[in-house]
Amino acid sequence: MSRYILSFCTLLLLTLTLAAQSDNTTFTIIHSSNVVGANEANADGIGGTARAATIINQARADNPNLMVFDAGDRFLNPINFNLNAEIMNELGYNAMTLGNHEFNGGNVGLLNFLEAADFPFVAANIDFSASPLLADVISPYAVIDINGQSIGVIGLANEETPVLSSPGPDIVFLDDEALVTQQAVDELTAQGINIIVLLAHREANENAVLASTVSGVDVIVGGSDNVLMSNTDDNAAFPYPIETQSLSGEPVVIVQTPEDNLYLGQLTVTFSADGVLTDWSGDSILMDETIEADPEFDAFITELIEDQATDSIVIGESGVVLVGGDPCREEECTMGNLVTDIIREFSGADVAIYNSGGIRANIGEGDVSDTQLAQVFPFPNTVATLELRGSDLVAAIEHGVSLGGDSSVRGSGRFLQVSGMRYTWSPVRPVGNRVDSVEVLGADGAYRAIDENAIYSVVTNDFIRQGGDDFSVLDSNAIDPFDFGPVVRDIVTEYIGTNSPVMPEIEGRITRLDS
Repeated sequence: MSRYILSFCTLLLLTLTLAAQSDNTTFTIIHSSNVVGANEANADGIGGTARAATIINQARADNPNLMVFDAGDRFLNPINFNLNAEIMNELGYNAMTLGNHEFNGGNVGLLNFLEAADFPFVAANIDFSASPLLADVISPYAVIDINGQSIGVIGLANEETPVLSSPGPDIVFLDDEALVTQQAVDELTAQGINIIVLLAHREANENAVLASTVSGVDVIVGGSDNVLMSNTDDNAAFPYPIETQSLSGEPVVIVQTPEDNLYLGQLTVTFSADGVLTDWSGDSILMDETIEADPEFDAFITELIEDQATDSIVIGESGVVLVGGDPCREEECTMGNLVTDIIREFSGADVAIYNSGGIRANIGEGDVSDTQLAQVFPFPNTVATLELRGSDLVAAIEHGVSLGGDSSVRGSGRFLQVSGMRYTWSPVRPVGNRVDSVEVLGADGAYRAIDENAIYSVVTNDFIRQGGDDFSVLDSNAIDPFDFGPVVRDIVTEYIGTNSPVMPEIEGRITRLDS
């Protein structure tokens, strides 16, 4: 009899185990972040959304329970919002949160992007209620349906957006991100939703800390610091995914991808019937030549880009390569010299300073089009003038080099390009004491050491003049500031149109010391 009882118990246990397994649900999550408009493969033939389409289509065929998310910074140039929205619509994105670059065109630019997209945008840490344009457009969270299963998706936008970009003054960023996240979780839980994904444009370490301070979040898709998570790449900063626990002790996994659309993340997650993670696996996928670009999607992208290119107008010519982008973040560059010379000549100021983060791309030797200039200067920054004491001008230069040397790849967008002056600095010296010398160009064409007690007229852009990139000295210590000059890109366009070919040179305006 005991043998039969044992057999019955074994059968019952097996039946209960199979029933429990049948209640489990497995999803595939494809995620991107920091794409910054890199929809085509780079110069080395790596990346691009046509390869992303291949991965997404295969994932959808393997598991119809597919979710596709973006954690922000989809584009740099607000002029390209429609192109990026169409691409994301075609790829079947389910939701997105906001990075700082989504605000590069202000509230209007963001609204244009939102209206062109077929998927919800979420941001629990922004109060839009005072914005006539955005008050009823973006919610703290969304509920999406994946084959009959309701998934809660919460968003956290980049909290540094007011410093890094141009949101309207009627938008308020909320400080307590753990609080707003928990509030959103509790509202979703009250609706009976027990699987929750958080899209958070924050750094990986910050997301790991956040995961342990809230309950109910299962997966965090992040990406502000552009680090690589990988189980196979020796250069990865973290494994894929980061595994941790929530405040209530349940498992949470954290994923993200680096910038420039070179990687796509693919995470497989299994949930129990009560919405608890029971299993997970996946990795970042380098979109190299081993992944064939989807031919139909490749043609789709090509057509979109060609349609945009037909609207380009050649406005002038350059006799040299106008170097912008990353090199400007650590050294003097020809595009930096050109733009600072142009705005200094336009304003008649003693000196010009310009943050390198506002100089986003190169232009090759030859024709220069308005579309190219829009890639270089994607932000609607205006020419701003002020007067500044010499000591405060030195402080601004010092702030500009404060992050120099921290990264061998990108440097810092606060690094200042200059005209009418020159400076030397060292990345190995203590922050706050990195500037070795600052000299100002006199009317006789000679450089002289800056007089820290003298008052100088300065021209820059309205973003850093108002304290963007943490240039507080340009805000608090400015004398008679005026931020409402013409758009910088328009001034550059007019100058190139009437002074072609332009031929800026490297002149020793910025010298880097090794000690």
